[in-house]
Amino acid sequence: MNYLQLYEALTGLLPKRIKITLINYNTGQEIGIFKIDASNLPEVFDKPLVIDIGNKRWRVMQAAPKTAADYLFSKKLILKVQDELLPANLLPFQAPTTAADKPAILPREPVDAVAKIAFDSKSVFAGASYNAAIPSVTGEIAKGGSQSPDPYILTIEETDWRQVELAAEDCLSVVTIDLHSVQQLLSEQPDALTGYRQQHTRSRQLTQTLLIPWNSFLDQLHKPVIGPLYLRRSGWVENGFTIASEHHTYYGISTNDHIRVLCLPAMPVMDDELMNIMEHFKLLLVDWCGAYCFGGITNPFEPQNNVK
Repeated sequence: MNYLQLYEALTGLLPKRIKITLINYNTGQEIGIFKIDASNLPEVFDKPLVIDIGNKRWRVMQAAPKTAADYLFSKKLILKVQDELLPANLLPFQAPTTAADKPAILPREPVDAVAKIAFDSKSVFAGASYNAAIPSVTGEIAKGGSQSPDPYILTIEETDWRQVELAAEDCLSVVTIDLHSVQQLLSEQPDALTGYRQQHTRSRQLTQTLLIPWNSFLDQLHKPVIGPLYLRRSGWVENGFTIASEHHTYYGISTNDHIRVLCLPAMPVMDDELMNIMEHFKLLLVDWCGAYCFGGITNPFEPQNNVK
């Protein structure tokens, strides 16, 4: 059962915030007590996680209780954490799987004047403006050095690249083979807060398989806001984009007015917007690290409780 979805249905009966006691993993001393919205917490603390609490990034080393089934009803959670920047006794891999491709990185930041247009959260792009936004942001290079990302840019970790992905339905057989491998790896190491001993590299057959017309995709969204994509440790993604709708944030690669890679920053709850996009463009929604997939006619990895 998806307890976070059940929680959403019961928000009128249960408090929306969870009391979190943060404890230093190395010293055992209490760092502080915080209240966090339940929607910002994972269903299960069973994989590497870095969280932002108290204006600082912490790596979760231990959690009690570990599941939403427990902490939603007790309204309490104890997290033993370590400063993300400190050396940690971690296993070699921070994700059970990785995409075969790595995005190309621009040597400079996009032109500031163009970026400000793309990042205007009040802008509503229409018609030909769609085509103008992406090539100028990803194609032109500033003469000066790189600067810190604008607040409207989606910034993701390198390990999160293509981990929640919208893939073509006709790739289901390849997706299934890769998901079997990830599922096997997860079954061998069910508790992985400190990382994974092994990592599965997915098939190159899934690299840039989409060919979705840029304008057609944006026509499916209400008031989309467009910007570039930034990898936290690498820089600006060449031909990368971010699209924020009223319900979801999408990112990926777009070339020649077509979307070639389409992803989400985290696994969402299914809603009308996603269902319409998947049906219109014949797409699968794949959670690679969770080893399951939504969509497709004969899909052995489809969850039964992910529709809102």
